[in-house]
Amino acid sequence: MHLVQNFILVDFYNNFQYLFTYLYKVLKYIIYKIKKVGIYLHSGLGNQMFMLFNMLSYYIDNCDDYIIYYNTTEFKTEIYYWDTMFSNLKDKISDTCDILNKYDANEFHYNKISEYDNDVVLHL
Repeated sequence: MHLVQNFILVDFYNNFQYLFTYLYKVLKYIIYKIKKVGIYLHSGLGNQMFMLFNMLSYYIDNCDDYIIYYNTTEFKTEIYYWDTMFSNLKDKISDTCDILNKYDANEFHYNKISEYDNDVVLHL
């Protein structure tokens, strides 16, 4: 009988731990909404690097995920560097944008991008 009681207690503890972990993840998602930042990559190598590093800086400070968009019809960029220097970012590339909020940079000097409450796509 003692063995059965120990088994029941261990089983209860394992199930409780699983339930607690699951509830913690759900509540964390509800309380701390996962945010994403995106960037439309275009132009030459220098501009692409500037855009990428601005987006990565915003991502590190404010977000949980990022995505890189490219649009060959809107922007006439001939060369992207997915197979060379940007090869580690290949899994973050998309050709369709699903983010509604947009940040437009309208000046050619540094301005800190303020934090958005929701997902944002940067137009630099």
